Amino acid sequence: MRLIHNDLKGGSTVEESVRIFLNILDGNGTAAQKAVVIVNSGLAIKKMFPSKSLPECFAMAEDSLQGGMAKTVLRKLMDL
Repeated sequence: MRLIHNDLKGGSTVEESVRIFLNILDGNGTAAQKAVVIVNSGLAIKKMFPSKSLPECFAMAEDSLQGGMAKTVLRKLMDL
């Protein structure tokens, strides 16, 4: 996938950024938005599990996003 700057533009306000992020968690983001979330999440997973390869970490992040686990975890964190 070839991305251009406008594909990666986030919200202009905190509220807009939150709306975009929640939209992505609901499975309604663009391919570019989903890719950014997966890469960022994959790098965070790599930091937590250094023995895993980057492709494994990206796969875990993608599975979490597409399977709804990322949204479930965010809701649990918000309830704390």
